[in-house]
Amino acid sequence: MTPPGIFFIVCALLATVNSIIGEETCRQYKSRGYLTADCAEKRLSKLPSDLKSDTEVLDLSYNLIRELYNNTFSCCTSIQFLYLQGNAIYEVASHVFAPLSSLQVLDLNRNVLGEIPKNLPSSLQRLYIDENPPIFKNEPVLEISSLTSLTVLTSSSQKLQVFPRFDGVIPNLIELNVSNNAFKFITPQDLAPLCQLQFLRVSGEKLFTDREYQCDCLRFQKWVEDFKINVDTKVTCSTEKPEACILEHTNETLQIREKCLSELSARKLPYKLMIGSGIIAVILCIGILLYIRHRRRKRNKSKTVGGQNSRTPSVKYDNKTLEEK
Repeated sequence: MTPPGIFFIVCALLATVNSIIGEETCRQYKSRGYLTADCAEKRLSKLPSDLKSDTEVLDLSYNLIRELYNNTFSCCTSIQFLYLQGNAIYEVASHVFAPLSSLQVLDLNRNVLGEIPKNLPSSLQRLYIDENPPIFKNEPVLEISSLTSLTVLTSSSQKLQVFPRFDGVIPNLIELNVSNNAFKFITPQDLAPLCQLQFLRVSGEKLFTDREYQCDCLRFQKWVEDFKINVDTKVTCSTEKPEACILEHTNETLQIREKCLSELSARKLPYKLMIGSGIIAVILCIGILLYIRHRRRKRNKSKTVGGQNSRTPSVKYDNKTLEEK
């Protein structure tokens, strides 16, 4: 066989091998009670056709997926944990995640997103959008107020020039990671919509290094101290005249935080009512059972007394006996 012929055969074999690798099926198994599909690093450009409809954990990280369509996940709407990092996704349809009503964790790190996906399900608890290009052309506004269950948000390494704003109050958010960006200051008004925030990660930022932000630095320190927010890096304020700074929280800022707390209470109210109703129902059931038990005991006692009376021998005396006595 001529060398060119061998060359073409080798190329054909390599193409076949690459095709087989590209169509490699996912490993599907049960892990901690969840039906899991491990499809990571399979050279996939779309979802495999053999995914089980009741898949709960789907790992599609580091594949070749570039676009997500509205019907992409229609095959398996029970997904609770979805990992899509490292795919260079640049196009996301507006309702692609809407069918995933049980989705809790969504990892979109290391893609090419132009914005946060629309219509994310309200069940979402953790959202990761690290290492995407700057997803905000002007002032960064995170449109996530509809995510009423969101507790963790990471938006690090995105070259943000200013601290992100929110489209409303985010009462349930506990942890926010905006580290390794490029903003220089944070104000109390930035944090006021996050009334339950406990952990703020800002390492890698050059916060408050410019002299013009020194009063902002003191106000930031006061806010995180007053409301017990743990910051992962030490913030040092080096103002020459701290007495020249007004450190009291403004009414506007406190009103935003109060609105956040009110929303938090409103969200908890149905659960409180449900728990209260459950407790009342249990008490009523116990009361009814005790009443029934009491009635049965009383009825059994009456039967016992009646039975004893019927068994007691009656003494009859005739006239003769009475006369002798």
